[in-house]
Amino acid sequence: MVNTPYIINEIYDILQKSSPFELTLEALLALGVIWIVFYKRTTKKMPMSEEEILARWTPEPLVAEVPQDHPALKTKIVEGPVGKMVNVNGKECINMATHNYLGLAEDEDIKQAAIKSLRKYGVGSCGPRGFYGTVDVHLELEERLAKFMNVEEAVKTEVDLVSAGLEWSAATIGGFCAGSSFIVEHQRLSGLGYCFSASLPPLLAQAAISALDRFESNPRIFVELRERCRMVSNKLSQLKHFQSRGDPLSPVKHLYLKHKHESWAHEKMLLDEISTECIDNGLAVIAAEYLETMEKHCPRPSIRLTVNRLLTEKEIDDAFRILEHVSEKVFASAG
Repeated sequence: MVNTPYIINEIYDILQKSSPFELTLEALLALGVIWIVFYKRTTKKMPMSEEEILARWTPEPLVAEVPQDHPALKTKIVEGPVGKMVNVNGKECINMATHNYLGLAEDEDIKQAAIKSLRKYGVGSCGPRGFYGTVDVHLELEERLAKFMNVEEAVKTEVDLVSAGLEWSAATIGGFCAGSSFIVEHQRLSGLGYCFSASLPPLLAQAAISALDRFESNPRIFVELRERCRMVSNKLSQLKHFQSRGDPLSPVKHLYLKHKHESWAHEKMLLDEISTECIDNGLAVIAAEYLETMEKHCPRPSIRLTVNRLLTEKEIDDAFRILEHVSEKVFASAG
């Protein structure tokens, strides 16, 4: 058994051989351990009385205050079918706001095919694709999309999955995923939309099939769209107050003010005023909308123009004449 004098001698020998820095560090560590072991909180948080809780309570309003510039307070009413012309607030306008690039939303053959399908299947599909919402036109549309995209089931080489929307060019709604059988089967089993959302109404599936028929039988419509896109791009370069970015062949054009203003909100306000005035003068355009407070890098405000294949050269000239006239008027009143 080790006796006490031996231990004391060993401690004394260690202290003699240690540097002042080591001794200080070891002492601080020892004090820290002692403080952690023996420290007890002496202050206890006293619960508030009911009167204090009630005094601090600030009730939320049942209905949040709506700012005067909220878009919902300035709604625009569209009457009748939407095509290259649209009736907004009782005014017939050249439509450069709707995504209808190929003009198929007003195609009579597609409309008649949709009506025929409506009379056969009814309005809705009554369920998700994964349960009882699949009918023969859904399967036919899948086969046609796969053939059109040149894939196994409704992807090109070296690409696992292609997804696209049908709303902007095919006179219908929704979209599709196309790829190899392995990938598509995985989507059918795990895709939330496929499993839990109601499937595309059969009449709109038939409209998409008819649109694919038009793509294959009359590819000239794509050439006509590109011609209109170039025409609009040439007109954009002549505008006094706006500049455009993007490919000349894109059917979506964003117009930005040539001279930046003091704030994002001020630019957006000017563009909203221009779009409203354009509608009053017979041109339907819209300022691009963004969630400003939620965007990490919010894009600069812009007026969004869309190109429709059916627009004539005169209608495009009239549209840009209205846009130039209105922008001159708005900037003059803004000073």
